[in-house]
Amino acid sequence: MSRTARLWVTAALIVPVMLPGAGCATDFEIRVDPALTPVSPGDAATDDAAVDGAAADDAAVDGASVPEEARNPGGYDAYGVYERVSFEAGASETTVEAAVVRGTVNGHLVEAAADQIMKLELTSTEGNARLEVFGPDDDLLAQGLTAMQVPTDGEYLIVVSSDRGNATYTLRIEIR
Repeated sequence: MSRTARLWVTAALIVPVMLPGAGCATDFEIRVDPALTPVSPGDAATDDAAVDGAAADDAAVDGASVPEEARNPGGYDAYGVYERVSFEAGASETTVEAAVVRGTVNGHLVEAAADQIMKLELTSTEGNARLEVFGPDDDLLAQGLTAMQVPTDGEYLIVVSSDRGNATYTLRIEIR
């Protein structure tokens, strides 16, 4: 059975990346494409996606980007989801079920009035989802919080990200 493994070449150091089940009997082949432009080891724009001819950003490879209308106070590279969260008539809470892909963030916008209490409960399958809350003026108000008093009227941006891999999550939002 033939297996393929990638080699990462950095300044004359060759490190084989073993595939699961490949064991010690895996053969490695190094090919040098003469069309590739040499780069220095510190060139931050170079990674495996760029070498493969794709965009250097994993998120861009997946087709995600920052929507033109999106607030982007955290300077994120890409949004997987950017949506306005709505509540049923007369309801003070709602639940969002989503997944965030590695290399992107999800943005959830909610309206709140000054002095209301915003409670957030974020759970994820693998415990790897994280959240940040930005105010109407794009100031970072909290990270990983469970409840806060809203300082002013306006639209709040709840950003969910993953600290490792993809994250499937449930975000419960309550505003009273």
